[in-house]
Amino acid sequence: LVLIQGFVMFDPNSSVPLNLNATYIIVYGGALQVGTTNEPFLGDASITLHGHRYDTVELPLFGSKVLAVSDRGGLSQSSFANGAGHEVPNSQRGILDIHGEPRLTVWTNLATTAELGQRVVRTMDAVDWRSGEKLVITGEIRTINAGETNDLHADMPPPCMPDLFP
Repeated sequence: LVLIQGFVMFDPNSSVPLNLNATYIIVYGGALQVGTTNEPFLGDASITLHGHRYDTVELPLFGSKVLAVSDRGGLSQSSFANGAGHEVPNSQRGILDIHGEPRLTVWTNLATTAELGQRVVRTMDAVDWRSGEKLVITGEIRTINAGETNDLHADMPPPCMPDLFP
């Protein structure tokens, strides 16, 4: 368990890859910072959550692996949770601030369906993906009944195989 109630920052000047490995990371009224808007993190960093859905102990409210961010008092019925006029003071806010290298496009739609074993995908927007980066493809989300915006159905394909996009 990594419990952050103060300030944790990935060193922006690190010359080695930085890795945060945990099963549970809880930012409770503190801050976890990896770069800023004005000074994005340009190094090699990763945050990896370890755990298994059935074999790892589940924390109440969180589950078997989690990166959670909460204001102090934000998990209870405190006076801070009563709406306008009862805001959490800045000193007690939970903050997750992650800014990496600016990219041309951070997500896009596929121009055509990606088939199992396909080595090239066509996108709707220009991308600046690099060799070795991981690509995640999800299914389409569409409304079930015309005119209803709260009834969503996700048609998700099975997870991509590791050799689909080497």
